[in-house]
Amino acid sequence: MSPVLRWCLASVLLVGCDQVFTVDVPEDCLASWERGRPTVGAPRLITELADPAPQFWPSLSADGRELYFARETGGELKRDLFVSTRTESGAPWAPATLVAELATDGDEQRLTLDETGTIAVFAANRDGSTDLYYTTRADRESPFGEPTRSHFDIVNTSLNGDFDPELSLDGTRLYYAPYLDDTTQYVRITSRSNDDQPFGPPGDVGGLAITSESGDPSLSSDERVLVYATGERSGDNDLYFTVRESPAAAFGPPVQVPNVNLPDVDDSESELSPDGCELYFASTRDGRYQLYVSEVEP
Repeated sequence: MSPVLRWCLASVLLVGCDQVFTVDVPEDCLASWERGRPTVGAPRLITELADPAPQFWPSLSADGRELYFARETGGELKRDLFVSTRTESGAPWAPATLVAELATDGDEQRLTLDETGTIAVFAANRDGSTDLYYTTRADRESPFGEPTRSHFDIVNTSLNGDFDPELSLDGTRLYYAPYLDDTTQYVRITSRSNDDQPFGPPGDVGGLAITSESGDPSLSSDERVLVYATGERSGDNDLYFTVRESPAAAFGPPVQVPNVNLPDVDDSESELSPDGCELYFASTRDGRYQLYVSEVEP
């Protein structure tokens, strides 16, 4: 069954006519995250996409039918973007293909889409510094146009790089994780009034507890749940999540994603599916970075 259609039943107590009885109320996967108690299944390697080369930064389209990720194609600092498709949520992924129009001699990293799939933001190191790039396409069957950094003139820094973009569905908010110094990566947000405008000055994400090496933000479709990676040392990151009452509220205390993290393993680069029923991430649990997914029960 497609994860979008999966439901669970929660019992609600009702009192009337001197009787107490229960009514079953449907809930979806996102509700389990928003309650702070998601039931996360054991991670599995996405075998149909497994490759001898390391793979990073999974990112889904809004309908869950396209998966973008980066694959090492020329050494540790040379990666290109690939895309795979499937017929519906829960179906196997087709063999991945190179996103040729975005391939360069540089290092292409995470790509994120708006709800229409026609606006994309990605991180890339093409001239010595990792910056955010902006590109569009006429429709989802068309190639992306020439990328530009002009939408991020006051966002990209000349310090240590701007990483891990996560675009809101309406394309007006961008979460990302720049390095503020050599050791501190900080999840921030920048916004704009509409998709014809450049992004404005970045700011802090309210309530988010930050430690060193925190990044890889992934938001639920309603922007109430944030999954991110954090760790005290490189190569041993873990996935956490935090919840807020509304997109305007501050996030609450972070909680480790259950049943996912392993000691002395880098579990990072998360991507929460739009329906909340799948959690994608990159992990070194088999010796090199590969793509994994955990199913989430409602």
